[in-house]
Amino acid sequence: MVSNENGICVFTATCGYYESDGKLIVLGTGTAYEKESSSFINKTSYIENCETSAVGRALGMCGFGIDTSVASAEEVANAINNQEEPKATPKQLEILKKVYTGDREKIDLVMMNRETEENLCGLEVKLTALPDNTTKKFSEDKYSCEIVMRPPTICFLACSICENYENNKEHLRSLISGIPKINHWETPEEVAPHYKAIENVVLKVAADMSDKQSPLILQPVWKTVKDKMQLADDCLDAFVWSNLAVLQMCLKGEENSVTEISRFQRTIVWIYKMLFDFCAYDKFDYVEIIKNHSYGNANDKAFAISGIQTHKFLTCDELTHPRINKNEIKNIILGGGQNLLSPERRFDAVLFYSPEIFK
Repeated sequence: MVSNENGICVFTATCGYYESDGKLIVLGTGTAYEKESSSFINKTSYIENCETSAVGRALGMCGFGIDTSVASAEEVANAINNQEEPKATPKQLEILKKVYTGDREKIDLVMMNRETEENLCGLEVKLTALPDNTTKKFSEDKYSCEIVMRPPTICFLACSICENYENNKEHLRSLISGIPKINHWETPEEVAPHYKAIENVVLKVAADMSDKQSPLILQPVWKTVKDKMQLADDCLDAFVWSNLAVLQMCLKGEENSVTEISRFQRTIVWIYKMLFDFCAYDKFDYVEIIKNHSYGNANDKAFAISGIQTHKFLTCDELTHPRINKNEIKNIILGGGQNLLSPERRFDAVLFYSPEIFK
């Protein structure tokens, strides 16, 4: 650690090795700066995030993990947050103002009716690469993408469920009832024995509103030639996940532990706690819920699901052969936008180093 003052920390990491005579050979260095209040993640883990970023950069400079990125997702998000005005909140997400306390989270994309200028819905955008590291050695029909879910996405998911029961809280309360009394929800040893019951009531809610699902995530898929920095001819498509489809990602059929809670199980617990507080108090404090129920895992992400695991959800002709050809990219990225990309990131680098597709 270089410094940690007034909620701002700086880390520098060095990657290398020692020769037999004790001389240090430096292969790469990485420096990271984090501000405690700059993001949800940093509110609870800015020191850990800074350290991880510095180590990741150092390893990236040595070629480890460079196919994903040098800049972490959190760093990119922080940079965007510091440069842009807050994004609009659609009317559909007015429920957010009603049901959770704390700073308003930002939504990535707002769909609008051009004729009426009415905001229709908000979508989280998850850029993904096809194939990911777990499927790149398979045949094309087995390719799929890793998806990383962040805590704000789980908040939006819970809010969308609350919106469905805004005028019928008693029914929601009846659906989530029956959980044995747990005195210390922050303790995995107390929660784990009752996890299956918690999962079951969340599934009851999902079944009850299965015909009222709403879009939550827009997932653009960029297809490359295996894991090379080269766009495939059929390079781009997009998938939309509903709120309940995201919920299904958490249900991995894991064996229940009596002492531990996995990231996937933790997400289900978060959702249950948010729904319970909504029924009991009309609001929930999602930052406190996540902070106090980490169960030994970092809160930088809710969970990540690999391509091997997402394939069963995404498999279709459009995943194997995305519909947009790379010759069309010049009609999508306009005004020299490719020159504003950051080549240290995988998505950006593929486009940045493919100037021929913009001619």
